[in-house]
Amino acid sequence: WGLYNVYCFFREKYPEKVNVAVDAEIESSGDMKGGMVAKHAPFHHPGDELCKRALEIVVSTYGAEAGSAALKWNPRGGLYIAGGIAPKNLEHIKDESRDDGFMKCFLDKGIMSDTLKQIPVKVVMAEDIGKRGAKLLAVRMLMKQRGAGPQLVGSGKKYSRLFSSLLEFDFKNPSYVAFLGVTVGASCMFVGLRYFSPRSSK
Repeated sequence: WGLYNVYCFFREKYPEKVNVAVDAEIESSGDMKGGMVAKHAPFHHPGDELCKRALEIVVSTYGAEAGSAALKWNPRGGLYIAGGIAPKNLEHIKDESRDDGFMKCFLDKGIMSDTLKQIPVKVVMAEDIGKRGAKLLAVRMLMKQRGAGPQLVGSGKKYSRLFSSLLEFDFKNPSYVAFLGVTVGASCMFVGLRYFSPRSSK
C-alpha cells in the first residue's frame, strides 16, 4: 500500500492530471492497488503520469534507505532486496540512467559512496521469502526439540544446505548477508532487517 499512498498524495496535489479511467481501475483493485499503480507506470512506455511519479518516488526512496541500511550494517556478503516491490519493478530498480534511480540513490552517500560500491546488491525474485523464513524457523525449532543439537540449528554444512534449499541462495561467503524489506508510506518508512551468516545461528 505504500506505492498507492504516494499515488494518492499526487492525486490530491494534482487533480487536473488524474486519468479518470486509470484511477477507477486502481480504486477497484482491492488489495492490489499498489500493484495496479505500478502496472500503469511501465518502464518502456509513457504510462500514467501520476503513477510514474509515484513509482519514481518509491524507487528513489527505497534506494536511499537501502544505502543507509548497508552503511549501518556493512553486509560485505551482499545486500539482498526482498519483498514484492523490487521483483515486480526490476527494470526500474536496475535503471542507472536517472539521477533519482535506485542505484544512484543507493550510492549517493558522499565520502561513503566508495564503501557502498564494495557491497553487492541483489534482488530476491521469490516473493514468498517470509514463508520460507517461517519454514526455516519451524524446522530449526523442531530439530532443537528433538535433540538434533547444533547440527541443523547451528553452523556447518548441514545448516548451510538446509538454508540454501529453503532460500535458494549459496551462503559459502562467511561475510554477513543482509535481507532488506522496505514498506514506504506517504509519510513514514519501516525497515525490516534480518542477518544471517553460515558461521552464526543469530
